[in-house]
Amino acid sequence: MILLSIVSIFWISGCSTTSPTTPKQIIDPNLPKVAQINYIADITSIGLEWNTIYDQKVKGYKIYRKDPTVDEPAKLIATIDDRYSNHYVDGNLKPNNLYFYTIATFSNENKESESSEVIQIKTVPTLEKVVAIKAISNLPNRVKVIFKPHNNERVKGYIIERSDLKDTEWKEVGKVENRLLAEYLDKELKNNYTYRYRVIAYTFDDIKSPPSDVLEATTKPLPNTIENLTISNNQPKRIILSWNPTTNSDTLYYKIYRGLTSFKIGFEYIAKTTDTRFVDNINKDGASYYYRVTVVDKDGLESEFQQNAVMGTTLAPPTAPTITSVNFDENSCIVRWSLNDKRANSFIVVKKSGSIFSPKIEKIPNIRDTKFVDRNLTPGVKYKYAIMSVDEYGIVSEESTEAEFQLSEPSKR
Repeated sequence: MILLSIVSIFWISGCSTTSPTTPKQIIDPNLPKVAQINYIADITSIGLEWNTIYDQKVKGYKIYRKDPTVDEPAKLIATIDDRYSNHYVDGNLKPNNLYFYTIATFSNENKESESSEVIQIKTVPTLEKVVAIKAISNLPNRVKVIFKPHNNERVKGYIIERSDLKDTEWKEVGKVENRLLAEYLDKELKNNYTYRYRVIAYTFDDIKSPPSDVLEATTKPLPNTIENLTISNNQPKRIILSWNPTTNSDTLYYKIYRGLTSFKIGFEYIAKTTDTRFVDNINKDGASYYYRVTVVDKDGLESEFQQNAVMGTTLAPPTAPTITSVNFDENSCIVRWSLNDKRANSFIVVKKSGSIFSPKIEKIPNIRDTKFVDRNLTPGVKYKYAIMSVDEYGIVSEESTEAEFQLSEPSKR
């Protein structure tokens, strides 16, 4: 009773000065008085309930509030224009703060009854901050944030905020909408990049806790690029690539890319291998391509291209011989030539006759000498000869420059 008397004195002294927003009260002692007030306190709101007064002299109710931490008189915070209503929620209050309330009835002439007894109500303390446990580093393109489930059953879920070392601003990156689900995966992040996280709990009525302690984590770096990529330039119809084994402990395989130029754009993925050697079979002689090799780890992360692409070439055809002489001897044509390429292992003689509209071409292979004797001649027919070199892999050169020969027809007597 002593405390109530102190509160009443404090309330009365607070009301002695009329607030600019509160009209001067005209008291009618004949109006019925609100006798019983019940309440429910929350963090930022207080719900009031009072006994309904059905007296026809009563139009409604006026609710007053005093904040003892502020040097201001009590304020009229609500006017209820219906005597049948008996509930009100006062919001936007300070957590863990004491408030004083009174309720008075009022008439159609706006006269008020004597105030109810002063009731003191304290709002609930704010939510405790979330206990952040760990932010897990070295994950591919992501960070896993783990925290302790909040022990307040009014908590609906959690807000996850992120910043990085270069930015002091915190940004919301996601929500966990279950109090008991105490983890969050932040995905699609930069590689080998450090992020900071904090967690905020929120209730069903969107009341938020203070931020948790700050957690820090770094995403997994890309695999190291390969070293010492070497590529062949002398293999028949193929290009062989080899490189040093990667220093990454979790390498899964290597990816091979091929392009027509050394520019990074335009490279085409052609194969993958777990070996440090790859054979690119190409059915062309003297074909040139550029290559890049990347490393893929067990998490699917792929290394960057090495700085410079390396060019490889299939073995080019040997150089064609040079015909040195075409001679006639005993109804035969003898064609001789000289070597222009030491790779020549055998030769093909190309014998041509006929017109351009009806050509006749004959190829005589497996010539092991640098001389060819042609006894299959028809007098009066013009022949053209060309020679092609063949190396040990069966790669054939272009035709040499042609040489002509014609066997004269026998004279008529």
